[in-house]
Amino acid sequence: MSDSSPPTLGTRAGTLASTEPLLDRRGFLTTAGGASIAALLASACGGGGDGAPTGVGSPSTPGALPTGIARDGSTLRVEVDRVATLRSTNGFVIVATPATVIINLGNDDYRAFTARCPHAGCLVGSVTTAGIVCPCHGSTFDVRNGRVLVGPAEQGLRALPATLATDTRVLTVNAA
Repeated sequence: MSDSSPPTLGTRAGTLASTEPLLDRRGFLTTAGGASIAALLASACGGGGDGAPTGVGSPSTPGALPTGIARDGSTLRVEVDRVATLRSTNGFVIVATPATVIINLGNDDYRAFTARCPHAGCLVGSVTTAGIVCPCHGSTFDVRNGRVLVGPAEQGLRALPATLATDTRVLTVNAA
């Protein structure tokens, strides 16, 4: 090449001699790494999934309700002692319809939030010590108030009224 700068992808200036590689080692690794990241992002953003949660704390099929949860329109009636994932502190359950995440913060302190990420509308996928996590783009929300901790979401999850009847151990969540 006429100058000492390495070839840049997407640009052509002159003709490469047959002994020069199209990409040097750094260029190859950069391109391969970029392609890998692009593939991961493409699968997260539209890989055919509907953003439904998987794993502990989530319903196994969309629209299904875990044992101990009943739905009446947009109101959820949760028998907390019958929902295995809500029995312990930091336990959670994600309900697809109405999209709701319910978290046990301990000492009969239950919090409920809308479970659709305001960034792209995916159903949140888990609750960790870091917060409520959306599997689509990694937005993370505070378990106490639903505020954004990590973007790309710019708005938090909406808190839903949740009232525990301590005598019956029934949590009523208004998801409207």
